[in-house]
Amino acid sequence: MMQKMANKEVKSEERHYVYLVRCADDSLYCGWTTDIERRIEAHNGLIPGGAKYT
Repeated sequence: MMQKMANKEVKSEERHYVYLVRCADDSLYCGWTTDIERRIEAHNGLIPGGAKYT
């Protein structure tokens, strides 16, 4: 199913994830993503891009 929002098509079945990551300095980082596996890899430095704070 597709919905139209502000001239953009959005897949309504796409999942969104909110997550907390404990950083090396023991602080917590809160984020969101639609691809949790890729995002965790970015936070762990396994793939380039994003994850500047963690």
